[in-house]
Amino acid sequence: MVGELTKEQRDWVTRAGFALLLDFELDILPTKIAYNVLQIFDHHSISLKLKDGDINITSKDVYDVLGLPNGGHPIILASPGKYSQRIKDWHAQFTLSDQITTQMIVQVMKNQEVNDNFKLNFLLVMSNVLIGTKGASYVDKQLLQLDDNLDNLKKYNWADFLLGYLVRSRYDCRRGG
Repeated sequence: MVGELTKEQRDWVTRAGFALLLDFELDILPTKIAYNVLQIFDHHSISLKLKDGDINITSKDVYDVLGLPNGGHPIILASPGKYSQRIKDWHAQFTLSDQITTQMIVQVMKNQEVNDNFKLNFLLVMSNVLIGTKGASYVDKQLLQLDDNLDNLKKYNWADFLLGYLVRSRYDCRRGG
């Protein structure tokens, strides 16, 4: 996706605080690696449990590895009703299905003008590829409810959001959910 962004799209990604992702190359999703990382992740200590010892993970580590903005503010999701028009407008891009995949979003983004739908598309692809998804095939749409203007993304701590997602995912795995 990143390699196919237009100059206007790349400029917005930079303004949004995700400039380091413009050089990030990922051709396939390493799901087996992601699964294995989740299996050795300790959600109590926020660390990876290895045979030779533990590796603690901090927000700075996430920033250093992935380059996600670390603006300090927690990400807050509004109730679905608050952004119902935003969500409806976003869904209108996908007339054939309510089950949206990351690849479907990437196709829509090609040469798309930089509007709210493009910003949401970027956000959902980024979060579903680098942070996590609730299902194996379809995108997690929770960030459609981001409680802010979509031009304020760099003020948020995306690293903490990722770590929180990892903690919840591991906790859910332990509970069998």
